[in-house]
Amino acid sequence: MAGKRVLYHEAYGRGMLAAIYEKLDDQDLRQAREQDISIETLSLQKLFLYLIEGGL
Repeated sequence: MAGKRVLYHEAYGRGMLAAIYEKLDDQDLRQAREQDISIETLSLQKLFLYLIEGGL
């Protein structure tokens, strides 16, 4: 997901958790599947928390 606007990231076990604030197109989704990246929704509360913490 190079070049995407990352609001938040943290190491999570052997992987990483990241919140990305951009629309993902078909190519992004295909690339995520190829790299075994899980894409999930973000709660509104966490979105605002990440926006406030990041100073955006």
